[in-house]
Amino acid sequence: MKTLIKRWEWALISAGFIVMIFTLYPTVDGDGAVRFQTVQTFLGGDGGFSKFSFVQPVLSMPLAWLGSQVEADLAGFVAWFNLVVFAVFAIFIYRELAARYTPGVGRAWWLLMLSASMFPHHLQNYYGEVLTSLCVFQAALLVERRPMISAVLFALGCVNTPALLPSLVGFTVVLFLVYKRMVPLVAVGIAVALVLLEMWFKHAGLGQGYFSADEHGAVTVLPYSGKPGFSYPLLLGLMSITLSFGKGLVFYMPALLLCFSADVRRAVGLDRKATLVAFVALALPVVTYAKWWAWYGGAFWGPRFFLFLSAPASLLLAVDLRATRVEPIRFALTLLVLLLSAWVSLDGYLFGQNEMDACWVNNYAQEHLCWYAPEFSALWRPFVTGSAWKITNNIRWPYVLWQLVVISYLALRLAAPVVRIARCRLLGIRRSAPETHAEHA
Repeated sequence: MKTLIKRWEWALISAGFIVMIFTLYPTVDGDGAVRFQTVQTFLGGDGGFSKFSFVQPVLSMPLAWLGSQVEADLAGFVAWFNLVVFAVFAIFIYRELAARYTPGVGRAWWLLMLSASMFPHHLQNYYGEVLTSLCVFQAALLVERRPMISAVLFALGCVNTPALLPSLVGFTVVLFLVYKRMVPLVAVGIAVALVLLEMWFKHAGLGQGYFSADEHGAVTVLPYSGKPGFSYPLLLGLMSITLSFGKGLVFYMPALLLCFSADVRRAVGLDRKATLVAFVALALPVVTYAKWWAWYGGAFWGPRFFLFLSAPASLLLAVDLRATRVEPIRFALTLLVLLLSAWVSLDGYLFGQNEMDACWVNNYAQEHLCWYAPEFSALWRPFVTGSAWKITNNIRWPYVLWQLVVISYLALRLAAPVVRIARCRLLGIRRSAPETHAEHA
């Protein structure tokens, strides 16, 4: 039976990749086009280097070189970078999860990342969040077993997304205070050195890029709009990042709520010290971004900057789905988390920000509707416009069929212990009934 389940899960994972290969249609646009500018410069173009990190363009060069050799559309070739990165990292992460927990948990994590997370949407673009997220998650898994590799991965992830650097500093300090480990501090040194080296190579100063006065949003009716830097009120930023209908982590990553369950934390292997470190690691980036004027991630689907939380959220859910004993209330809550996470994945992959142009007309005058109004939230917009009822018209409809099979399978696996317990109780009642009758007689 176990062998059959194993083969079935690997078949589902393989089918998921096949579906994505034929339906993904990745593009290079937005910030991805800015990053691609550096790739073109490396290939001898005249555009100059972009304000973003060198890390992703450098790692993209094998794809770019291959595309140039076959005389393909270079941007179209490099657009597949994030799917390639996801596939490669997923293999190593699976091996680590299988060794740390069980192979079943590793396969469940892989299925959830493909069918019930924010990743399917992000794989469509050449943005930097996918590489950063997987570097950071792999680094966290390797902190104890491969500390130097972990330090390098942490550094690469933070250099690729420099806004995470302050969080890395805070995380390594807490890690040192709790576990007295020096090696994670190496990650900070490597990251700072790489950032300074890149600034020197680009002839850029601290007043450029992210810290430039030109980096600010449009002026709208919102009282704190149009200001640069870390000018947004902290409390308002925290509430918006966690609870807003269009960008809230509660809606886009409901599996994160499982970290408040002692049973789930215990199953993941988090004692009191590890729980403290994990909460610091998750909270510091949220606090950092909450002050930034662009906390919402620009005109992008969902809480763009927090994709790195999606991998640990999927792990929490994978562990919970593999519980051998589940009470009815916990079963209902976990099932709700699974179904909402599945909708997030489907919505991001099929609909994205379709039919939401009203938020960006007149120089983004009504963009706050996409952040706060349920009717304009990317998650619920398909129900308002009716797109949710016309899935077969969507070019990515095969993904829906595959996801339906996966989520149904995971839900049945979740329900199995509940059904088993209910059956045992029912059989116990039936067996005791004749004895009770005899006593009364």
